[in-house]
Amino acid sequence: MARIALGTLVLVLGSFSIAHAQVTALPECTGHDVAQASAEFEAGNALLAQAIEQARAHHPERMPAMAAEALGHFDRQCELGDTSAYAERGAALLMMQQPLASAQSYDRYLSFHPLDSLDARTRRRIEPNLQPGTLDLEIQNARGHLFIDDLDFGTLPRTTAVRIPVGEHHVEVRDADGTVLATETTTLSQESSRATVALFVPALTTIVTTPVEDTHQAPPPPPPTEPVQDRFDFLPFYIAAGAVAAVGLGLGIGFIVAADERARTYNADCFPTVISGCDAVLSERDTDIAVAIAGFVLGGIGVAGLITTWILDANQPRQHLHVAFGPTSVALSGTF
Repeated sequence: MARIALGTLVLVLGSFSIAHAQVTALPECTGHDVAQASAEFEAGNALLAQAIEQARAHHPERMPAMAAEALGHFDRQCELGDTSAYAERGAALLMMQQPLASAQSYDRYLSFHPLDSLDARTRRRIEPNLQPGTLDLEIQNARGHLFIDDLDFGTLPRTTAVRIPVGEHHVEVRDADGTVLATETTTLSQESSRATVALFVPALTTIVTTPVEDTHQAPPPPPPTEPVQDRFDFLPFYIAAGAVAAVGLGLGIGFIVAADERARTYNADCFPTVISGCDAVLSERDTDIAVAIAGFVLGGIGVAGLITTWILDANQPRQHLHVAFGPTSVALSGTF
């Protein structure tokens, strides 16, 4: 494809001025239609050739409009996937008297096709159209985008200098959301066309927090229990019933032994011949038996009282014992 060099044409247009809209946005070359991209290039290139002829025919006022029409073709060429369209855009923007926008487009072209990698013919065509000023960048913590006079010159960091027009320029580093991270102003002149701009971008700090699992767990509370009524104290009844049973059984056993001794005495002394005093021995034996019977009855009443007291006490409501285990302790609740 034939390309048009504008190195000498820029001198012709140096004194020409025209009101026009500033082109600020770069298209993205993301398509894959090579044939259609070539057709767009041919159409735009033809318009640029006509614009140059008009300038040579002493009609330079027609050049910007024709270059703007060619720019539309080069934008579509880029959108169809041809990154060389950035160079064609740069040439069209020079004819439209937009040197900084031209520098922006050529800067994007050189990011895809570094100057040292170009063949001699292409380099001779591109290099004369690059702007005379050179801006070296020293950016600490570089990130975001580089802006020069509100034109986006691509993402940071970058390792190459920027070719821009001479004059005063406002250089900024902006975050993705447009926040200005650093700014500086510099001036390039024909006598001093190279400058270094040092920018400090605040470091991006990220705090990473890792949740810590709490391994200490409090012991679970004991399960809820129904309120327990006050228990009746049967201890005095146990004691009384036990005492009656003990006394009654003691009397019964004691007097049975005594009655048995009286019966043996009677059998030994009063049988077969009844002598004086035998009636008293019989009477004592009968009395001892009666007292023994009364004692056993009393003991039986005491035992019955113990049994009755135990039954009544056993039927009282009781609170169960609950045990809860924690990581370092054991909790007990209940009535002991």
